[in-house]
Amino acid sequence: MFKSTSTAPVSKLLIKTPKNHRVLVPFSSIIKIGKNILISPDYVLTNLEENELYVGKNLNDQQIIDVRGNKMVRVNDVVFLQKPFLHVSGVDIGWLGLLRWIGLEKMVTDAARMAGKEVTSQFLSWNDIMPVELARGRVMLKRQETNVAKLRPEDLADYLNHLSLRNAKRLLHTLDDEFAASVIRSLNVYLRGQAVKIFAPERIVRILAHLDIDEVVDVLMSADRHVRERIIKLIPHPRKDEVMRLMKVAKTPVGDLMNIQFLVASPVDTVGKIIRQIKKESSHLSDIKYVYVVNDAYELIGVFSLLELLSESMEEPLYKFMITNPVTASLSTPKEIIIKKMVKYKIDSIPIVDDRNHLVGVVSIVDVVRPTE
Repeated sequence: MFKSTSTAPVSKLLIKTPKNHRVLVPFSSIIKIGKNILISPDYVLTNLEENELYVGKNLNDQQIIDVRGNKMVRVNDVVFLQKPFLHVSGVDIGWLGLLRWIGLEKMVTDAARMAGKEVTSQFLSWNDIMPVELARGRVMLKRQETNVAKLRPEDLADYLNHLSLRNAKRLLHTLDDEFAASVIRSLNVYLRGQAVKIFAPERIVRILAHLDIDEVVDVLMSADRHVRERIIKLIPHPRKDEVMRLMKVAKTPVGDLMNIQFLVASPVDTVGKIIRQIKKESSHLSDIKYVYVVNDAYELIGVFSLLELLSESMEEPLYKFMITNPVTASLSTPKEIIIKKMVKYKIDSIPIVDDRNHLVGVVSIVDVVRPTE
């Protein structure tokens, strides 16, 4: 369970049956855990709730962002505590945790002790971490929010895309104008529109001053019309004139240009599964260059090319190498801005999402440069 507590209670146990099925049993039905597991005869099966994760699948051996050290680190072991019930008290991010996981901890620590050296774990308490995207098994530190400005804007935007709207707004208010601009342009369409709302129009104008004109229009098109109009009135000339010019061509029917046939995958799918899927669907998809990764809500969370796919092992899950927070456009984005995005980010196609970041289509460079009839 994910609450602001120092530990997280273990609520369920995943059990593999003799027929190779996997079932979840409430931990309240577990009488004893040892070499054998003793379960109450009146147990009932259950399911994973929205605020729960699998310790082995979603936490162990996954990455976290350390805002204190401004780096990515890996969870090498999960630390449990019985008080009196089983809880997750934190994670070990040091190499000792890795040795413990593969069964070599005692041998190495004994050897170190004989050599007169002390070996300690690098421990992060559960109170210092917060699950962000369970489908991708990522967690992120939640304390010392003032240090988030040390992260890359793209990484912070990816973080905000998976926070609750309230927490995302609170964190955005801690950023200075220039860094806020870099983060906002990388947010998904829905959160970008919400981000524009949380600031006073005068501050949004200051933030937008750090963006290129096409990025300014892209951000404004994500906002409600009345909010957008208030902001435009405050933009100084001649920048305002160029924004207005691009806004006029924003009526371009991107929906008529986009291709609605594309390949999607789950973040936990493996390379082997996607290759088999491509072979199966190649006759229906005439031009496959990218695979788009969506979560259970069909929100776009990643993308990768076929070249990247073929360079990974068959067992590798997609979330470990996909490009997170991909460049997107909305149905209201003008063709001129879509082309500028493609040139700027050196891509030849761009996914189209709605105001909830749901993937609705893909526009290629051929689609937007083709003359209209």
